[in-house]
Amino acid sequence: MEYSMRINFEEILSLLLCIKKDESLYHHPVILYGAGVGGEYYIKYLQRFNIKPAAICDTYKAGQSLLGYTVCSIEDVLEKYQNPKIIITSSRFYEEIKKQLLLYFSEDALYSFSSQMTVEEIGEYREFVRNNMDALNTLYQQLADEKSRKTLINVLKGRVTGDNQWVLKSYAADQYFAEDVVSLGTDESFVDGGAYVGDTAEVFIKKTKNQFDKIFCFEPSTNNFERLSSFKKNCQQDPRIVLYKAGLYSENTRLGFTDQSLSPSNALCASSSDFVDVVAIDQTIHERVTFIKLDIEGAELKALKGARQTILKYRPKLAICVYHKNQDLIEIPAFIMSLGLDYRYYLRHHTPYNFNETVFYAV
Repeated sequence: MEYSMRINFEEILSLLLCIKKDESLYHHPVILYGAGVGGEYYIKYLQRFNIKPAAICDTYKAGQSLLGYTVCSIEDVLEKYQNPKIIITSSRFYEEIKKQLLLYFSEDALYSFSSQMTVEEIGEYREFVRNNMDALNTLYQQLADEKSRKTLINVLKGRVTGDNQWVLKSYAADQYFAEDVVSLGTDESFVDGGAYVGDTAEVFIKKTKNQFDKIFCFEPSTNNFERLSSFKKNCQQDPRIVLYKAGLYSENTRLGFTDQSLSPSNALCASSSDFVDVVAIDQTIHERVTFIKLDIEGAELKALKGARQTILKYRPKLAICVYHKNQDLIEIPAFIMSLGLDYRYYLRHHTPYNFNETVFYAV
């Protein structure tokens, strides 16, 4: 059913451009809590401001290594650092970590960036909104619940202002598996596009209580694939888990690829001298698929086109990232809607501290 309201674009575009300059990180030791994907991201992100974290902290990974750091415990931080600023790097476990940290530190010690977008990026996004009001309204009207509509509004407000207070209002836990959207059965056949090191597959296994049919993991990065292989080994070489050292695309071919070593931010890149195999789901998986997740650095639309027949045949649940390119927020939902299936559409934002991790669901 078409939703009767329209987006108030005047309200969105009238918001002041406000990127607050906060000098506190230059005067306090910066501690990153979380030695996973987010930790790697923040180490690299802080380099833009010439800030080097004093330490990486993670209660469950103390003693392990991350990009040259030895991960420490909360006790180590309390002993070694005075008045630290602590950045929580995990979106999936943000509230759980914050609750734990507040047992040891004040609220003032926890730091969140007001913006992770440059002035140029904000200007580009404002133009994107101005030029695509009709398409954004179409998406708004097709979303199935009020939470999705509010999420869309807050994502737009956040990106045209650079202020993450807006996405913080729409933060939802359980990325790719939002509990108020996705219901998992005991015979799921899951396609993990952008499997990284198996972290999403691991969550899927836990959520299904190890009762599933298949997991198909696609990961083109050599470094990440080695760690993904270790994940399967840790699962006792479970024959239900199938690994492909390849990216997902609209066809089977080879493409240039930027491999940023142990980072999830690897991308197909025409100018790269390194090449990887990419494959289409339709040409690779010849059995039932019940759930497709895609987080593949901007190749999501191509991969969906390469899965068109699979989607039409099996009508799998879809959890597709729509934040890598501005147009993804419009083009990916429009493609899925064009298939004419009786999906219900949802939008969730899965990080409280930046503008990444916006996921479009079709269920």
